[in-house]
Formats: sequence, C-alpha cells, structure tokens
Amino acid sequence: MQLTDVADEIEKKIHDLEKMRKQIRKFAEEKAIAIAEYRHARATVIIRLRNGISYKLDEEVVEKPPVSIIESLTRGICWKEKLEETKATEIYKSAITAIESLKAELNGWQSIYRYLNEK
Repeated sequence: MQLTDVADEIEKKIHDLEKMRKQIRKFAEEKAIAIAEYRHARATVIIRLRNGISYKLDEEVVEKPPVSIIESLTRGICWKEKLEETKATEIYKSAITAIESLKAELNGWQSIYRYLNEK
C-alpha cells in the first residue's frame, strides 16, 4: 500500500464527512418539522373530537368518544403523521451513525498513514 493511496483515502473520508455534516442539518430540520406536524395534527384531532366532530378510521366512524380514550384514538387517526415523524427521526439517527462510522474509518486511515510514514 502506497502512502499516496492512503492520503487519497484520508482526503475522501474528510470530503465525505464534510458532505454528511451539511446533510445532517437538513435531516434535523426535517425531523423537527415532522414532529411539529404530528403534534399539530393530534392537537387538532383532540379539539375536533372534543367539539363533537366525527372521524372515519378505516371503516369505523368515531363520534363523541369518552375522554379517557381520546389520546389513544388520536394516535390511530394521526398514524400517517406519526409514520413521517418516525421516518425522519430514524433518518437523522442513521446520519449520525454514518458520521461516527466515517470518523472511525478516517482514524483508521490516519493510523495506517502514520505507520507507513514511519517506515
């Protein structure tokens, strides 16, 4: 293995880290938006249910439910928003994991470079 090859790999990892650092901001914003949209949807459904507005969930009509189950019902009614929130959260987490992996790879290449450079 040549020192220049190792140096090229180091530069590639640094470039990849810079790219991921820029992307993670976008993922964080998407996560925050998805969380806010889910919370807004649930609040809207709670208010509407409390005001007597009915909802159709699959083939069932939800109308004037007991207060004790409104929270559970809103989770079912707002399942699409929750799905988007979960996806955005997992994408954000996987981006952080990818960054940590790139950092570990960079450290490995730097160790190889130091070893080869000492020979």
